[in-house]
Amino acid sequence: MTRRDFFKTMACVGLINSVPSYAVFPLPDDTFKDKELRKRVIKKDILSFVKEVDSYIANDSHIKKIHNAKDSKEIVYHNDDSTIPLNEWHTITRTIYYNKTLREIYAMKQAEYIAYRDDPLTIAQMIYPAKMPTKDYFPFIEFDIDTKIPLLLTEEEKQRYKEDLEAFSSLTIDEYLWTYCILWLDSHRMYITMYYYDYYFKQVGKDLHFIKIIDHSTV
Repeated sequence: MTRRDFFKTMACVGLINSVPSYAVFPLPDDTFKDKELRKRVIKKDILSFVKEVDSYIANDSHIKKIHNAKDSKEIVYHNDDSTIPLNEWHTITRTIYYNKTLREIYAMKQAEYIAYRDDPLTIAQMIYPAKMPTKDYFPFIEFDIDTKIPLLLTEEEKQRYKEDLEAFSSLTIDEYLWTYCILWLDSHRMYITMYYYDYYFKQVGKDLHFIKIIDHSTV
């Protein structure tokens, strides 16, 4: 799901008048006040996108290359397909981890995400918590637009951001942060949305299929 797709859905259901540019823009005060509606719109959009992903990777003609390892297999897909939303802006890879569970790979990818984060640790932990959620998780959707959330910076982060410490000491909620979530599509499938890439975990028998979708249009 791209952020533009999310706004298209909002426009279709009458929550906004048109699809905005990627610049942050003010929403009317009475727009999207229903927090449960926010969740439903986002989840509906993700479910639709996942159907596209599943259909795409089921077609072997889309495979670009395969790399086999002892404990896993990585499949890289072409990104020149003209179908929407899987178009030239997307890169898709699928790694099949043999004899691994969703919980194990969730933990492995969480550690990688935290290690290579660009944002303050507090934000990273909110987006991708160490403890795997057992139900749908929306870290920012409870907050209205322009709400400021204080952040607890580590000492290392205080030094790193000391030139602009005030700006990095809080997070201001915007429309994009609403779309960050961890969704259980069913008991065997989980989807995580982040800034410019998404993670799709799919347990197939004893193996875990980890699908990474990069949306280059948001980079």
